[in-house]
Amino acid sequence: MAILKRRRAVTSPIDTANKKSDTEFVKSYLEPEVPNSIPWKTSWTRPGTNEVYSIRLARPANLDEATLETCYTLIETTSRGDYEGSRLRWRPNHKRQEMRLPDLRYILVRRVGHGGSVSETQEGNQADDATNDSDNSNNGIKGTDQTAARAEDVCAFTSLMPTYEEGLAVVYCFEIHVAPSLQGSGLGRVLLGFQSIVAHNLGPPVEKVMLTCFLSNERALRFYEREGFATDASAPKTRRLRHGKTFVPDYTILSKAVER
Repeated sequence: MAILKRRRAVTSPIDTANKKSDTEFVKSYLEPEVPNSIPWKTSWTRPGTNEVYSIRLARPANLDEATLETCYTLIETTSRGDYEGSRLRWRPNHKRQEMRLPDLRYILVRRVGHGGSVSETQEGNQADDATNDSDNSNNGIKGTDQTAARAEDVCAFTSLMPTYEEGLAVVYCFEIHVAPSLQGSGLGRVLLGFQSIVAHNLGPPVEKVMLTCFLSNERALRFYEREGFATDASAPKTRRLRHGKTFVPDYTILSKAVER
């Protein structure tokens, strides 16, 4: 979820980042290691079970519709109740449109299944990247049984966008969702850490990672606080309205400064 108030800065690396292919984006902003951060990786092993999962970055245009729909279902599973309890309400069409914003980057976590290995999964992902980076006109729609099987294997993801917020260049975390079976495994911390790596490697003037969180989602608020996020100056505040009414926000905006 993201609520943006954009105003373009005079100069920024944002435009450069958004023009890069997925492969270039990873090489420029995720592969360079950042002190005190979990480094970028293309696989993750769950502690305690040693189950292996693959990790991949892609634009919406480079993802098939089945994968995007799996991500949508994951959002609905973990967050629909918070939306329905807020003024924003749960609006499926609006959410699906937001998920396809062209400058978004998804970081997807997939189970390595169907007898495949991490290397085989990565080879399939790289083939998809090569096809879609060269021709995005098909919107990543493939419609094969193999694609559908890979889509079903998505069990966590985060999406981010280098963008402008109140005139500042930032990395905005649009979504971060982990399947209930993987919550508490440390995977959410890994995904959130990738956001800070991107912000750091974008360089000045990018100074923070921002995100929006429902106040009803107390577990998420505690998680973000543990990871160094705090209420941003742009967050909505309780205020007195005319006729004696009081506005009480149902979401907040959090941010974390980039360490350099």
